[in-house]
Amino acid sequence: APDGRSTPPPPPPPPLSWPALIGALYSAVAGVILIVLFVHRAAVVGCVRRATVVTDPAWDRLLAACANAIGVRSEVRLLRTREGSMPMAAGIRRPSILIPAIAGTWSDVRRRAVILHELAHIARHDCLTQTLAFVSCALYWFHPGVWWVARRLRVERELACDDRVIAAGTQPREYVSHLLE
Repeated sequence: APDGRSTPPPPPPPPLSWPALIGALYSAVAGVILIVLFVHRAAVVGCVRRATVVTDPAWDRLLAACANAIGVRSEVRLLRTREGSMPMAAGIRRPSILIPAIAGTWSDVRRRAVILHELAHIARHDCLTQTLAFVSCALYWFHPGVWWVARRLRVERELACDDRVIAAGTQPREYVSHLLE
């Protein structure tokens, strides 16, 4: 110092506490899981936006008949996409069924089974429950039981939709062959 006195050293930084470190770790992992959820949702929304509406009257009649058989009263859009090979249901407020471009070559029995299966997802509100399960996994990521329950929910969801397809009159042997294809 100019007047001959020394300046005191700066105070040491406060130590990080264990609760602060654990809170930071919890928030970081939960944030990463939620980012994965949003990226997945954005990919599905993008796929829906790029898909084209199916205007074939045969598909429209099939969709209406299957919706009546399953009990779906809301409007469901049938979309064709070139981005995937698996049909899927998408949307919570505005449900849609995406079918692959190759679906035009499917037999009538296979078309009916696929539409019934995807409509069962819509009737059960599976897009909503899947999102809630994913959020639960993000909030309770440290608990293995939550991950196990979310996985079981996915498996049971598919089995329940398969059961509805069979209950609607699809022969189990034919349905299994469609699943394997």
